[in-house]
Amino acid sequence: MRRVPASVLDTSVLVYLASGKVEKTDRVEQPLGDGGTIGVQVPNELAAMRFGFSTYDAMIVAAAILSGCTTLWTGDMRLGTAVDGGLRILNPFRPD
Repeated sequence: MRRVPASVLDTSVLVYLASGKVEKTDRVEQPLGDGGTIGVQVPNELAAMRFGFSTYDAMIVAAAILSGCTTLWTGDMRLGTAVDGGLRILNPFRPD
């Protein structure tokens, strides 16, 4: 039988989890520990905030990372960015 989560957490709540502010972190850990869930959009929004990507670019970056890719070829994202220490963003039209 599929377990239904009791609650869903938004990106703005999870930002506090990474903030290092103990009083905020403790309050977020409670709903997470109770089985709170997040939608697929939440990690993408967090990546967009952290690296400055648009939501749609963040989804592409997240998919590349989850697929184990080491290079993302693009013509319009921030070039040379290394994401999570593994994914490099490069432009195939730009000379070295």
